[in-house]
Amino acid sequence: MPTTTQILADRILERACGERCVEWAIGLLEDGYEQLPVCRLAAKLRPHNHFELASLRDQILDLLELAPKTDEEILTAYAGEILLEAAKGIRNRIEAITEVKDLCIVMDYLPTLYDFYSLYFAWEDLQYSTEQYHWAGATRSNIESLIDNRILEFLRTNETA
Repeated sequence: MPTTTQILADRILERACGERCVEWAIGLLEDGYEQLPVCRLAAKLRPHNHFELASLRDQILDLLELAPKTDEEILTAYAGEILLEAAKGIRNRIEAITEVKDLCIVMDYLPTLYDFYSLYFAWEDLQYSTEQYHWAGATRSNIESLIDNRILEFLRTNETA
């Protein structure tokens, strides 16, 4: 089920509001939020109209009265959700760092996510070569443990775990 953080990240990244928004609204209904925009969004069937769904999404976000956060805070929290799934084995670690690397790029190389950018490219280089220049000391034999350790460090530092 999509989280509110994921929905906020999608809005920042200007991703289409579609089935994921509908699933999020269904989750809110299950959690007891029964306001009209939640009900309307949860009831939407395909094909989706992004503009209609985005309007309902924004109305719901206003109703939730979330504490104001910067785009950086929201995307860092979203990265934490992705990395937590990897740490729990719900998501493949390389898929997770690939997505976090992409967030880093979209946010003009956001410093809090930059290590995952470097680790991704170190890992990628090591798939085809024994040399890489993105992460000091990374080799084919230790890259996965370096990734795992950095994920855990990120989760501890950002209080996501």
